[in-house]
Amino acid sequence: MKLERRDGSDEGHNQAPAEEKPEKPAKNSRRREISVIIYTTVLFAVALALILLSYAMQKNTNSAISNMSAQHGEFSSQAMRNIEQLQEENQTLRQELEASRTLTELLAAKAGPQRDGLMDRMEKLAEYLDQDSLEIYNSIAKDPE
Repeated sequence: MKLERRDGSDEGHNQAPAEEKPEKPAKNSRRREISVIIYTTVLFAVALALILLSYAMQKNTNSAISNMSAQHGEFSSQAMRNIEQLQEENQTLRQELEASRTLTELLAAKAGPQRDGLMDRMEKLAEYLDQDSLEIYNSIAKDPE
């Protein structure tokens, strides 16, 4: 009858095979440790690469956004300058229109009693007249009748 150990080894066998069996698990255990270390290292390297890729993409996105906001700021300031310029031009045109209307009234009432009042208005508006209107005004102002 053979006696068996609890660990599953037989007592009747030589001691040499019993010593080899623990070495195989030790070799397998060592290989497993190395495999786990390699696996962990690869996972860590992949995670690090993904983090660096994410950082680069975020930096690129931030750069693009800052460029767009700078362009928007330039566009906005240019638009504001254009608006102010158009408002000034509009005001100038309104003043020229008023001067032209006054000149028309002056021409219509050249010999009439309203001439003095119109001439006073023309003098106030003379600085807004264009060159042609100013010449007409000067010719009327010199020639009372």
